[in-house]
Amino acid sequence: MSVRDLEQGEHLLDEKTNGQNGVIVTSTDTPRRGSYWSNNPNEDANYYQNLLDNKDDNQETEKNAYTTSKLSLQEKPVYNEKSEAPGYNDTPAYSAKPAYSESEKPGYDDKYSPLFKVTLVCLDYLLSSFVVAPLVVGCWLSLWMIIDAYPMIFLEVNSYLFGSALIFVLTLVREDVVAVTMKLGEKRCQSWCYAVLARVYVYVFFFCGILQWRSLWCLLDFYFDKDVRAVTGVTLVSLAVVVVLKMPESLLAPPYFVGKDTNPVDVFVFPTWFSLSPKDNNIVLYSLDCFFSVFIIGSLLVFVWRGAWTLIDIFLFPGDPVFSAWYSLVIGYIVVFTTFALQPVVKKLVKKLEGFWRLCIVDAYLIFSFTGTINVWRGIWNLLSAYFIPSSPTTAAWVCHVGCFILLILINSSNSVLVRGVYVDAEEEGSKCVDFPCYYLRLFFLARRKKHLLRQFQKKQIHSLKRRKSEVDGYSGATESSAPQKSKVEEPPV
Repeated sequence: MSVRDLEQGEHLLDEKTNGQNGVIVTSTDTPRRGSYWSNNPNEDANYYQNLLDNKDDNQETEKNAYTTSKLSLQEKPVYNEKSEAPGYNDTPAYSAKPAYSESEKPGYDDKYSPLFKVTLVCLDYLLSSFVVAPLVVGCWLSLWMIIDAYPMIFLEVNSYLFGSALIFVLTLVREDVVAVTMKLGEKRCQSWCYAVLARVYVYVFFFCGILQWRSLWCLLDFYFDKDVRAVTGVTLVSLAVVVVLKMPESLLAPPYFVGKDTNPVDVFVFPTWFSLSPKDNNIVLYSLDCFFSVFIIGSLLVFVWRGAWTLIDIFLFPGDPVFSAWYSLVIGYIVVFTTFALQPVVKKLVKKLEGFWRLCIVDAYLIFSFTGTINVWRGIWNLLSAYFIPSSPTTAAWVCHVGCFILLILINSSNSVLVRGVYVDAEEEGSKCVDFPCYYLRLFFLARRKKHLLRQFQKKQIHSLKRRKSEVDGYSGATESSAPQKSKVEEPPV
């Protein structure tokens, strides 16, 4: 290993880290919704912090090792992948003291205090609840009303078939799309080219999702209207199927997750029910998996949402829509923040349980979270309809739609408007199955912390290499000078 090899770490980090917005990954593995850094933003940063905290320095062993392989200091190893480069994922065979003194250590590289971490978590929850969620609901409501303004163009059955078919096509080619995006190069992903491609893809998918949901919703309104028995029966049966298939997590929407636009895998890749891949499975089976996930599972989620929404309309102050909307909003946010507050308890409980009881706790927690989601959406939706849009519905809908979507783009969260994918409950290890990915500010600080920790680790390694090289050279020079010299014998003159 040479000093030049260690200096590659900074270049690798610049390619892997996206400054303030998270990580650009080079794997097409299907992530959880809104996943970053393997669903745990602290893992990578803690890895480098642990390396810096290791202060053992067995100099005698290292000196002998370098003495026997002195030429290896000047050799440059060949790596098959970037992740094999030293200072990135490679655990060093030695440890050394930092190249800087404690007074020179940057303050933001210290481990964050528990209070600071809790503050970041609370700020992320507030941002997701009061910024991202209202903007997402505004986008949905405004586009829904714009489509309602053109009933002769967007017929229910035609809209459902067109929207579902296009979603099916995008689901089929999702891995090809992310592969093409990766070929642009990780640095290119930071440019306007990737930004435009990602936003266009998100909007097309979003428009198709609205067509699918609105068409089914209108058809259910036409056939069942607000018949309590019919609505209750359809809702309970649909919810029972969702629970049997272990999919309550698929019912959730903002404020329980924030989708970022900077990660190609999070933008273009999402799971299906059977999680089949065209590379490893028959293309027919893969197509059937995509069809089942889009047409069957997608329609089932609409049944549950529409039924729960209609039941709230029927029983929650039906005579006063505005007061009902405010009441729903308050109830929704109470449930949302209650579930956020219960997360540490539920995580500990889920870690201890296994099998059936673990699945029951996870499903109950997620269904309770769904009640908060739908109440928040209904409250914001009806309040916007009551206060903002009635004056001039079409114009106000366009203004609301464009404004909300642009704001989501500016905060790199337009991916949050998408409702897609099939997320199976209780399949992740530990407590990840109940961890709501509302990462925003935490990603900003943890990305900076990871970047500086890695650079400090590289400085430490470079300093150690230089010191050991000088020690080895001095040891070799002392050995040569102390060796006995042969006495010169004078030859007799000819």
